[in-house]
Amino acid sequence: MGILQKYDLFIFDWDNTLTTSPFLNMLVDIVKYGSKLRYAKSHEDEFKVDEDALRMDQRVESTIGLRPLIELYELVLRPRLKNDSLQVLKFLKDHRKKVAVFSDAKGYRLAIETKRFGAIKYLDMALAAESIKHYKPDPTGLLMISRRLKIPKKRAIYIGDMATDALTAKFAGIDSCIIPSGIDTPERIRDAKPNYSFTSIAEFINSRR
Repeated sequence: MGILQKYDLFIFDWDNTLTTSPFLNMLVDIVKYGSKLRYAKSHEDEFKVDEDALRMDQRVESTIGLRPLIELYELVLRPRLKNDSLQVLKFLKDHRKKVAVFSDAKGYRLAIETKRFGAIKYLDMALAAESIKHYKPDPTGLLMISRRLKIPKKRAIYIGDMATDALTAKFAGIDSCIIPSGIDTPERIRDAKPNYSFTSIAEFINSRR
């Protein structure tokens, strides 16, 4: 069974998955990534979500230093949309799939950029982790999207670019697809065991069947 037939809900990460960021912004992502991956590996037992309440203490952000610097970089160094991103979003909507974004990007930036880049018209939901105070690898955001759009987890997939995206999907109990951005190492991505891995958005489109 192909990806298009297997899933009804396609949830995308934003930064470095549907977009490409300047080099300096990628360095900021590396800072955040290291803390989040270490946290995910050392606190996996905490990610057993009470799906009825969808409540969880979230301490990932408190483990990350340089928050003012990170927020300044995210404000100034905004990403650009990847060439094939709108094509894949349109394709999915043309086939009556539910499409969403779940990102650790600041809420105001996610709202502005999805509109500016023309992605918002293809999205059924765009959720910033900041708005619910649950950051990846906390799976709460993915579970909330699945519930809000009324799609069972087994019919949902999360598409990201880093090992923490695959772990977030794993903790949520949904499948994952990784399209590496070059920030993460191939070894870490393999260790996270995503269900699918493609080299680009274009390859993801071409393998849709």
